[in-house]
Amino acid sequence: MMDENISVQEMPSLQIYPLEKPVDLRGLEDAFQHLYECTREKALTTVGPPMAIYTDDRLDLEARNLEVALPVAGEPEGASFLAGGRAVVALHIGPYEEIPETCRQVEEILTQENLAPTGHHYNIYVEGYRKNPDASEWLTKVVYPIA
Repeated sequence: MMDENISVQEMPSLQIYPLEKPVDLRGLEDAFQHLYECTREKALTTVGPPMAIYTDDRLDLEARNLEVALPVAGEPEGASFLAGGRAVVALHIGPYEEIPETCRQVEEILTQENLAPTGHHYNIYVEGYRKNPDASEWLTKVVYPIA
């Protein structure tokens, strides 16, 4: 049975502009700042909130396994495509450092419901440090694409 903050949703396909070096959860704010600077320098039009794509399944805070990206308009050089489709999506409320626990909850539901994950899971940082200094109120969508 799914939690009230976890549901199956249809996610849109996105053109994303990634930062080339992987980071860990504790380094997100600096990485996002650098990413925003890069998109401004290249005059790219962002079309959504920042995101981080897990490059492997490790959920510990020190794992440098997050590729940060911004959804962008058009097809600029260096951009890549993030396929849309069905996904289990959890709304995480709180600091980034607590996201691994939300990921574990989603993974439990995937197992309980016999849902097959496809591709890498990712986070969409709906509201974070740029809009609200109170980390306990930050909103992050934790997305696990499924078949």
